[in-house]
Amino acid sequence: MRNEVDGVVQAASTDGNSSENDNTSVGGLGSPAQVSVESVQAAVLETSIRDVLERSEQRYRRLIANLPDVTWTAVKDGSTVYISENVASIYGYTAKEVCSGGPALWFGRIHSEDVGPVRDAYNELFSHDKPFDSEYRIQHKNGKWMWIHDRALRTYEEGGVRYADGVFSDISGRKRAEQALLESERRHRFLFEHNLAGVFRASAHGKLLDCNPALIKMLGYGSREELLQHTTADILFDPSEERDLLIRMARESVLFNEEIRLRHKDGKLIWALHNVGLIKGTNGEPDVVEGTVFDISRRRQAEQIIWSSCSSSTRPGRSKPTRTPR
Repeated sequence: MRNEVDGVVQAASTDGNSSENDNTSVGGLGSPAQVSVESVQAAVLETSIRDVLERSEQRYRRLIANLPDVTWTAVKDGSTVYISENVASIYGYTAKEVCSGGPALWFGRIHSEDVGPVRDAYNELFSHDKPFDSEYRIQHKNGKWMWIHDRALRTYEEGGVRYADGVFSDISGRKRAEQALLESERRHRFLFEHNLAGVFRASAHGKLLDCNPALIKMLGYGSREELLQHTTADILFDPSEERDLLIRMARESVLFNEEIRLRHKDGKLIWALHNVGLIKGTNGEPDVVEGTVFDISRRRQAEQIIWSSCSSSTRPGRSKPTRTPR
């Protein structure tokens, strides 16, 4: 805008010098013709500058109107003295309603759990020029609650009154996504903690990252922290089997319903059925191994007893069962 105004002034000055020379030759310096020309030039200059300012104001208002965020100016008590027209599409209230509503149409509609921290942060902005940056719930004109992110950098004084210019945006969609993620994680954690099978998470290099209570109990450890001090090789009955498992997982990604031998804390053998998969890391994150383990030691013992019984019944010297004629 400054360049446009300077251009207008320069153009008017050039025309003025030309006219002055012409008028001097006609009527002399200070003649009525000279005064008349200068008045016209001044009027043209004023009109041109006004046009530049109006175009600049129109661009500014168009920019503000098309921003996705709402811009505002407020005073210390929370009264809004200016707010962009797009507030109606976000908050439900028109700019006129917000400006005439006073603090009640801002602080008065913030959720009771959030209004205290928001008010404190806003007071800090005016008392210590500390940037105001808050996320809070506020009630839309239709009665529904929405989340907004509100911020302002500093205050300034004008005409003896201190003001703050700020901007707020609707973040309700982001908050809903965050809440859905938290709920999903909560459900996942519940299943993780209460699963009858042992569940674990480990790095591709064998470091245990997480485990559930069922696995801790299965392996005989006293706590999660104690078990996580060990590696996956430590809990295998034969640590040399780990290399073969990692090679197969790298090739197949997932292993289903495979029997594996684990080592109890006291050294005894545990037969287990496990499902394990290799989760490829994204965005530079490392690969991880996740899986479940179910203790089948009793089933293996029962199978061993049955096998031993069948084996002994077919040894030489033992009579075979006779078939009763019908």
